[in-house]
Amino acid sequence: MAVKLRIGELRTQRGLTQEQLALRLGMSLKGYQYLEYKATSIGLDLIDQLCEELTCSPGDLFERSKTTNDTDIEKQNRLNREKRRQQKSERMKQWWKEKRKQQSKKDQ
Repeated sequence: MAVKLRIGELRTQRGLTQEQLALRLGMSLKGYQYLEYKATSIGLDLIDQLCEELTCSPGDLFERSKTTNDTDIEKQNRLNREKRRQQKSERMKQWWKEKRKQQSKKDQ
């Protein structure tokens, strides 16, 4: 399971700027911005600090993000829907072909 940090979202909900939160955490603005936008891992000490400053629980800092498996499942579902549409279209074409054939027999 892949997770995404929700630090920026929680920060804005609390009415804090990046600079304010960076100061409270004792880090530079650039360091904080890296954490908010690019960090792929985070230490437990920093999680504790963030939870204290943002008044939240550790679970609030993370959000499940789509994994490759989720994307593959969505892609397969989309392909299955397209296949069903094509099959339905073919059935409709065949139905109209038969209908025209019957109509032409009646007209003769």
